[in-house]
Amino acid sequence: MTKNKMKLGLSLLTVLATPIAVNAVVSNDAQAAQGWVKTGNAWYFYNQKGALVRNSWAGSYWLGADGKMATNSWVDNGRYYVGSNGAWIPNYSKGDNKTTAALNMPQYYQGDYRWRNKRFGIGTMAQSGCAPTSLAMVFSGLGQKVLPTSVAETIYNHTNEMNVRELGTSGKGVVYAINAYGYSYSVITSKEQLIAALQSGKPVFAAVGNGIFARGGLTHAIVLSGYSNGKTKAMDPDNVNTTGRWYDVNTIWNQRSTDPYDTSIGGAFVQIG
Repeated sequence: MTKNKMKLGLSLLTVLATPIAVNAVVSNDAQAAQGWVKTGNAWYFYNQKGALVRNSWAGSYWLGADGKMATNSWVDNGRYYVGSNGAWIPNYSKGDNKTTAALNMPQYYQGDYRWRNKRFGIGTMAQSGCAPTSLAMVFSGLGQKVLPTSVAETIYNHTNEMNVRELGTSGKGVVYAINAYGYSYSVITSKEQLIAALQSGKPVFAAVGNGIFARGGLTHAIVLSGYSNGKTKAMDPDNVNTTGRWYDVNTIWNQRSTDPYDTSIGGAFVQIG
């Protein structure tokens, strides 16, 4: 877990800075513990006397009436908000918890048998079509019936930003296609901007690096939309196991691509519309 800066006056009970397992305990054994203890899927905190802490802070983490560490909720009489990892989030406002539905869009795969072997320059759709496939999902969700090959043709035939200098589509190629299909765009440069875009109902094109969606130094394009309890829905054009699921926004933001080919427009994430 990441450690947030502690609030003034809330650090007195801290034995460990974060909930790192000290002991896996059950029933009576719990009373012998000190510090952070995980029981099942819940975290608890025992003070130096071995007593379970309730209705109080342990560093940047809130323990409820049952002693369980709170997550994704307003705590301490509604004055502070703790996120999905239990840590207090500074400067969090009530508006930050706004829930927005994900965009209803079709699922396209770059490896679809209908176009997987179609070649553009130095690569095929299966090898390098994540960006046009992601954009086709967005454009279709916004009301146009667009296939991935149509977006790829638009980028490849009118720019040098797809499969020319490098395999894949650059950030410049992405925004060219967005404009070509009649949409505006805004480059996202902070997590706060990402959350605001998702809460406003705007889909986000995201170039990501190593992590959930990409491996081995490669980068990949996905689509983000919707927001609920710190999570957003991701549409992956290349993996049936990762697409259509909700992920922590912090995690995805921290996995954004830093490749200059992806960030040539000033960032790796782009709000569409």
